[in-house]
Amino acid sequence: MTSTLPPDSLAALARIERRPTWAEALITALLPLAGVLMFDWPVAAVIGIHWLDNVLVGVFHSLKMWAAQGRMLDPAYEATLRSHAQWNDAQKEQMVRNAQAFQHHVMPWFFCVHYGLFCAGHAAFIAFLFDGAFDDFGSGVGLAALGVMVIRHALDLRAFRADDELVALPRALLMFQPYPRVIALHVALLVGMLPVLAGYPLVAAVLLAAVKLGIDRSQVFATLTLLRRKSLA
Repeated sequence: MTSTLPPDSLAALARIERRPTWAEALITALLPLAGVLMFDWPVAAVIGIHWLDNVLVGVFHSLKMWAAQGRMLDPAYEATLRSHAQWNDAQKEQMVRNAQAFQHHVMPWFFCVHYGLFCAGHAAFIAFLFDGAFDDFGSGVGLAALGVMVIRHALDLRAFRADDELVALPRALLMFQPYPRVIALHVALLVGMLPVLAGYPLVAAVLLAAVKLGIDRSQVFATLTLLRRKSLA
């Protein structure tokens, strides 16, 4: 009999991210924009600090994965292990447990490498297209924006660790959860290039702030994660 995802785990996936308050979302989105409007930041710095937020997403998500304690194999793979006629039932159970343990311990490391390469490629792309994208993190408004981002992600991690249903999720289900929001910001960056090239860089900064606010306040990515994982139920 193959493993399935319990209904309560499906419900937990729908709230895997703590939805930030309007104050948190507005501050995170608008502080970099304030740097452009009030402190002569280049628009590229807004792009850079949103990239840094994606890095923080990965760092704190890896900590969520280490906190998650559930173990579950892909049902098709587990069925394959259990289908070997040359193994007795005890051997099949041991093979399933070994595979679960391997996945459980390796998955967070795999996420760190995979997500790290993704962010490194994103950074190279930004640095190639936008001069000064990573030059203003040490300014006052840059440090304030970074502080708000760290606090927000720390609160998200604390909420995750305090939720028994979330902690009970298998690590494999958390693997690709951050990617939709990162891809959304990347697409916004590409679209934002158009007003920059047309001579309206402020439009690009406003666009990125709006996208960031929409991502933070929307449940769409948690919903996408839920729909993606329902195939395991």
